[in-house]
Amino acid sequence: MLYLNVDAGNYHLLLNSQSIIEVIDSDTLQDESSRSDNIMYWIWRDEKLPVVNIYNLLQEREENQQTSKDIMGVVCQREETRIIMAVNHINGLLQLEENDFSLLPPLPEKAARLFDKTFQDTKEQIQLLRLRYPLPLDDLL
Repeated sequence: MLYLNVDAGNYHLLLNSQSIIEVIDSDTLQDESSRSDNIMYWIWRDEKLPVVNIYNLLQEREENQQTSKDIMGVVCQREETRIIMAVNHINGLLQLEENDFSLLPPLPEKAARLFDKTFQDTKEQIQLLRLRYPLPLDDLL
């Protein structure tokens, strides 16, 4: 299976390529944030899509939250629902098999609902969290 390797703050993540439509630079997107519901939206191809910032979603304290500056977007889809995942860096693609993954270490409940396995990148000396597939939209939005 092919995975997109991304960084969201200090989190190293793997996104299943089957859920990805396009990788975009946030500078090319129009911000349509709504103050009333506290959700950020970006216009992508004339469609208003909710933006999910994984880093902010996992942070416990608001002072650690990041703004939309220096963020790239990954347009993802599950069935008919599209979202933009805000990430800080795209590291590339990795071809991995299911037996390349390990069980998750103990994680906070919020993170455990989003991720299902880990991959130890021995070359980079980092552990990557694999986002569940299909995307856990109820926990993201």
